[in-house]
Amino acid sequence: MNVQPAQSLNVAEVRELFPFLKQGTCYLNHAAISPLSSKVTNAIKNRLDIRSLGSIEAFTHDKPIIDDCRVQIARLINAESEERIAFVPNTSSGLNIIANGVKWSPGDQILIGDVEFPTNVYPFLNLRRLGVDVKLITNDNGSVTAEMIEKATTPKTKLVSISTVQFLSGYRADMERIGEWCRRHDIWFVVDGIQAVGAIELDVVASHVDALCAGSHKWQMGPQGLGFLYVNKRMQDAIRPSNAGWLSVTAPWELLDYNLEFLPTAMRYELGTMNANGIVGYHAALKLLNEIGIRNIQQRILDLTSRILSEFSHWDDIRILTPNDDHHRAGIVTLDLPEMVDPDGLMENLSKENIVVAIRNGMLRLSPHFYNTEQEVDHSVSIISDLLRKKGVK
Repeated sequence: MNVQPAQSLNVAEVRELFPFLKQGTCYLNHAAISPLSSKVTNAIKNRLDIRSLGSIEAFTHDKPIIDDCRVQIARLINAESEERIAFVPNTSSGLNIIANGVKWSPGDQILIGDVEFPTNVYPFLNLRRLGVDVKLITNDNGSVTAEMIEKATTPKTKLVSISTVQFLSGYRADMERIGEWCRRHDIWFVVDGIQAVGAIELDVVASHVDALCAGSHKWQMGPQGLGFLYVNKRMQDAIRPSNAGWLSVTAPWELLDYNLEFLPTAMRYELGTMNANGIVGYHAALKLLNEIGIRNIQQRILDLTSRILSEFSHWDDIRILTPNDDHHRAGIVTLDLPEMVDPDGLMENLSKENIVVAIRNGMLRLSPHFYNTEQEVDHSVSIISDLLRKKGVK
């Protein structure tokens, strides 16, 4: 990809694009869902006006945006080209395309960590009906490392699927080491990227990633019900699409020809009418991220999460699940609270203070994005600390 230099990050200027901030909310829950910027909502409103007040048929308006949206995604993950990108409704859909497209034999093995979000587990567990051995690697304090994957590999291992960033611990995998190991041993390397894309730098080529899926509504700050599948040519050639539609073939407008010849690009996985409203909003979200620059965004997020870690690392009663070093951390900080703290009660009290975080598996998860300020993070940490001290936590 020919990547243009990004602009510098002006946080105050960017914050003007997020109307919800005028309500005084400290939003630290981007690992669940992100707010939409005015660029996104304006793009969607403009298309809705065309569909309801304008030419009705918005195809001429949509095509260049859809085409460039693929370019923006490819740029964000450093894919070979936009031809390697397909739109999917969500991460689960993309992973199912891979799981159901690979040719499996009884005894083939898949390696997955035992702390993966279910999205990256069920599509592969479903293959047990075909005699596939799905092995769950036992985590260490919320982390499944490259070393663990290497030790778990057997001659039967055919595919490894991991999250770049774990949804609970926030552990960031060593993608290049895992990818190199998989390529050397002729193992497919599949990635759930939803907690990483839009938050950290990714290079699917350098990391030897064969397929990566990510919904758009978290760190990419796009609409719900939309995402992408990246698949390299090597893996595409090895799998057969499990579904086919009129837009997945080479000559879709030869309407009565019925020649089932799949497209040579990843667009073969797109079956029919697209979520055009979502894509124009997604395009606006991606353009903003790429204009700012993912390297700038990553550094900003690491700086903010470091502030959270520096406060809670001194507490005796709190176990921090998230690694402290930048190489293995991204946008998630998770605190394992003592039994004396009622997680739901804590959430209720934080809500009264206009602070939005998350509870996952009884643990407190904070996930700031690039537009959050140091003051917001420090204020939220201070309120959380006060509430915990009142419960006797130290």
